[in-house]
Amino acid sequence: MGQAVSSRSKSINGFNMITCLRNLISLLWVMDQPAFTESLNGSTITVNIIDVRNKEGSIRLSIFKDEASFSAEKASKTMLLDKKELSGGKMNTSVQLPSGIYGIAVLDDENSNEKMDYGVMMPKEGFGFSNFYLTGLRKPKFEKFKFLVSDTNFSVVIRMKYM
Repeated sequence: MGQAVSSRSKSINGFNMITCLRNLISLLWVMDQPAFTESLNGSTITVNIIDVRNKEGSIRLSIFKDEASFSAEKASKTMLLDKKELSGGKMNTSVQLPSGIYGIAVLDDENSNEKMDYGVMMPKEGFGFSNFYLTGLRKPKFEKFKFLVSDTNFSVVIRMKYM
């Protein structure tokens, strides 16, 4: 008499098709994840933050991809930086980004509560934007501080402003 064979365990010459398909789908999913694609292309961006007024708290660096994400304050990547490396009001960090358009906004979170604090309608903490210094009183448009990442490493300068 023959043995019953489950359709789930059928194999051809020891090759299980279902296991192979699962592995292929898993590999395709992993390749679609940002951490994987960042290592395939893009650049290392050196972020130079200047005019930080003190070593209290931390620096919150937020990376945005477009006006919609900036307006909604939904960063694609956020980094908290310890101000121990601050020297003479300056500090640097690096970030790996895949090719595309980005803008960086920075908050000097002096009390480490992870949000901008306000006095009488004015920010009490410092802020800054990639390659753009805000001279007015309104939040800038993404167009003012965006930059293009290609396959070349480069740097951006963020000058802090305190009201």
